[in-house]
Amino acid sequence: MNDLREILAQLEAAKARAEKAELPLLVYLIAMAILEAEEQTRLLGPPTTRH
Repeated sequence: MNDLREILAQLEAAKARAEKAELPLLVYLIAMAILEAEEQTRLLGPPTTRH
């Protein structure tokens, strides 16, 4: 249940940041997901393909 409360708190914070940036929440969340993925790629390097 604490995990759910933490997720809800994070969504509330994201909603506030989206409103401040004058963006719809979904657009803000997608942009943040893309930035997170780019950061992970920088940290871990590009994915490798196995044959």
